[in-house]
This record gives sequence, C-alpha cells and structure tokens, in this order.
Amino acid sequence: MLVDAGRNYVARITTQQLTPLTLTMGLYTNAVTWGRGTLLTDLAEVAVSGYGRQDTGPWQVPTVLAGGEASTTAPSVAFHNNAAAPVVVVGFFYTTSDGAFFLGGDAFASPLTIPASGGVLNVFPQIVDTTYP
Repeated sequence: MLVDAGRNYVARITTQQLTPLTLTMGLYTNAVTWGRGTLLTDLAEVAVSGYGRQDTGPWQVPTVLAGGEASTTAPSVAFHNNAAAPVVVVGFFYTTSDGAFFLGGDAFASPLTIPASGGVLNVFPQIVDTTYP
C-alpha cells in the first residue's frame, strides 16, 4: 500500500531527516491500478460539499502478519456528504497533514457509499506494508 514516495517519506522519518506529521486519509471514486509509481493525481478525490480529508491516529502498535507485512490501524474517521446525491467511493489514500507527501492507499474490498444529504461514512484507517508490482 505504500508507493515509492511513501516509502521514501517513512525512511526519511526513520533517519530523522524529517519531523513526523499527522497522516490524513482521503477517499477516491475512480478505478485505479495501484503500483509503486501511483501518484495522487491518478486519483479522483471525492468532491462534494461536506467532504474533507480526515486526520488519523493515534495508531496502534504495528503487528507483523503471517506474510511478513507490518500492519497498524487507527480509530475510525468520518467522511460527510451534504450533497443531494450519494457518493460511491472505490478506495482510500494517505497524505501528510500539510499535503506535501503522498504515502499510498488502496481500493476497498468492494465500493462503499457516503449517503446523501448529511450522510456519514465511517472508515477504520489501516496501513499494511505491502509491495505493489
């Protein structure tokens, strides 16, 4: 789920070249084939009244999955839709809170819907250190 730029960001945090920032989670609506070189501009971010990227955290202590991947989760975040029509979202992504770094993301197992007219979609942020082809 981390793209090359996301791995670079994590490495720079680890080597104290950058100060860690809060991660924000966003949602997108288009079909994307995720790969190491995926860019934020490849994603069609939700664009309705009431929607906004949400700060994440605090993150749980990472665990190592059976395949050797690190995994961590954070408390749920709420995405709002004040528009008259529902919004179908395909997946999620993470950036730093200042928007300077795009870390990666993924598609949901199946599309989710933010209901219309004040609807809310709650999502549990998760980061799994998998490798894209």
